[in-house]
Amino acid sequence: RCTGPNVCTCPSGWEGPDCTRPVCDTVTCGDREICTSPNTCTCIPGYSGAGCTQALCAQDCAPNGSCDAPDTCGCNAGWFGTNCTTPVCGQTCANGGQCV
Repeated sequence: RCTGPNVCTCPSGWEGPDCTRPVCDTVTCGDREICTSPNTCTCIPGYSGAGCTQALCAQDCAPNGSCDAPDTCGCNAGWFGTNCTTPVCGQTCANGGQCV
């Protein structure tokens, strides 16, 4: 509500010069959360779940790895690549042979 020239009086739960910044005063947002509306925390992009601890990957990391950070697979031993589908081969496969 405008209460003077270029002066807003914000309703409860909102602050800032134009009342667009939500206030989270009865909840504490975690490291991977932002205050998106009064007393409501939402996960930052790339995370979900309780406490926003679950990283989200666009690619499938299973079965040879897991999503360790947003769009980043952590590969199990013996596997590498953006989605952990390439086996680590300690030997050279000659004559068209493939590491499996």
